[in-house]
Amino acid sequence: MIAIHDFYKRVGESATEAFLAIDTKDLQGILIGGPSPTKEEFMEGGFLHHELQHKVLGAVDVSYTDESGLYELVDAAQDQLFELELTQDKVVMRRFMKELVSEKGLAAYGESEVRHNLELGAVEVLLLSEDLRKTRTKIECTNRSCDFSEEQTRTSASSLPGNCLKCGSALAVTEEEDIVSNLSQLADKSSATVKIISTEFEEGAQLFKAFGGIAAILRYKTGHI
Repeated sequence: MIAIHDFYKRVGESATEAFLAIDTKDLQGILIGGPSPTKEEFMEGGFLHHELQHKVLGAVDVSYTDESGLYELVDAAQDQLFELELTQDKVVMRRFMKELVSEKGLAAYGESEVRHNLELGAVEVLLLSEDLRKTRTKIECTNRSCDFSEEQTRTSASSLPGNCLKCGSALAVTEEEDIVSNLSQLADKSSATVKIISTEFEEGAQLFKAFGGIAAILRYKTGHI
């Protein structure tokens, strides 16, 4: 029993040293894996630092003690990881909803408004629905003597471009990019956080249905909301 206690203590000290070095905002959760009853004894024995106790998502049975056990742990903990992600989505969506009705109004929605705020560097958190299925396309005139071009956001069901508004020649799509990737790249330029929001809860479904799947929490007001 003494040997087992010492083993738990060493594991707890190593875990504490590793996890306390991580910013609490970045440490989203801790999974504990192992055979029964060792993982339960470790959790209940207070071997993990008290500041880390509330970060434990749960304990999962694993049969390997090497690197394979880590993969087994992650695979077996999919339900806990999904619940963690869903909880985080709920928190950020509730913050967006709160900003939407507050006097400060640090919220924006709809592609046009959010894109403009991204270009100004005013976005703190970019919210994109997981069900968003659109592409950002560049359309140019096929007449080489005409300089007409524009960018459009299209759904997969959108019809192909028609004729040039300047010369009447046919238009062609010359560039195409998924809208999530396109907006995420804009967010990266100003170090904005990008959150892909699940539709498995009320506010997440509302983001897609009521706000077009694109919204943002702002650093400051720009007048484009």
